[in-house]
Amino acid sequence: MSGACFGEICTELLRSGQRVRFQATGASMAPSILEGDRLTIEPVDATQVRPGDILFYSTARGLTAHRVVERVSDVPAAFRTRGDAPGSEDETVTAGQLLGRVTRVERDGHRVSFDVLPGARHRIRGRFLAILGRLSGRLAAAGRVPPSDSRPQTSRNAVPSPPGQRLTKGR
Repeated sequence: MSGACFGEICTELLRSGQRVRFQATGASMAPSILEGDRLTIEPVDATQVRPGDILFYSTARGLTAHRVVERVSDVPAAFRTRGDAPGSEDETVTAGQLLGRVTRVERDGHRVSFDVLPGARHRIRGRFLAILGRLSGRLAAAGRVPPSDSRPQTSRNAVPSPPGQRLTKGR
């Protein structure tokens, strides 16, 4: 099937409320989506789109699936998207271009998690812990939280012994 025919069929099915499933081509979404992965796309209303979603949309170069980075504040119902692969460029997508959202990725017959990249998860956790550290420092300075050296110290790796058992070395 030609690329133009495939695009027309996908567009018509998604705009009529149907979902589509096909094999991905290209590398712009690696490592989340690899060439040959099977994608399931479902129609989505622009009001339901959130950062982190992978949108499927129409561009002058054809159909594309990229991750939403943010909503564009100065354009109604528009989103800034980017491929997950290093070096991917930002692209603004309007509601008129939007066809659907990737709801499932399968690789070698198994479902692949694509919600948030592991690296992004660690960056978010790091930012959260940094903010929490600054907040607790401010509360301690204001006398609302005891200083860290006055709290009971526990080992993160300590495991309580079951009742009636003692730990022994070298068995």
